[in-house]
Amino acid sequence: MGPKTRAAAWSVSVAAGLTALKVAATLLTGSVGILASLVDSGMDVLASAVNFFAVRAAERPPDAEHRYGHGKAESLAGLVQGLVILASGAAVG
Repeated sequence: MGPKTRAAAWSVSVAAGLTALKVAATLLTGSVGILASLVDSGMDVLASAVNFFAVRAAERPPDAEHRYGHGKAESLAGLVQGLVILASGAAVG
């Protein structure tokens, strides 16, 4: 596992940990503000997971089907994240 993949894995772990803490805080307090932050953290977990899988795919060496490697996986992850942000903005609107 390369350094970019390790960093992406840490990102998923931290986002998931924060989400778990916010779930507990929401259940304990019933706060709508913490609930809103929880939803945002859930989106962070999704974005971090997409990044993790994209970085892991991009690290693979070139093969017969992808002569120039798999680096475009990271660009596709950016597209997915943009669509998630667009969808969440539309839902809020």
